[in-house]
Amino acid sequence: TGVQTCALPIWTVAVGDGTNDIAMIEWAAFGVAMGGASDEVRAHADHVTAAVENDGAAAVMHAIMRRCGVAIR
Repeated sequence: TGVQTCALPIWTVAVGDGTNDIAMIEWAAFGVAMGGASDEVRAHADHVTAAVENDGAAAVMHAIMRRCGVAIR
């Protein structure tokens, strides 16, 4: 079927960098602030990743996929 099981709990992941993203970051099971986010946004996040120009969102997705055993090229 192409569906793989994962050892992680069922998560919702939200990635954002603006104050308009705070509610989404707080709502998600795992909230991530981008590296360029303000201190206010970072304070609401579970994790801070690299900046947009350094592929921070991709880094988060790759880390989750690796943890789930998904091969990444």
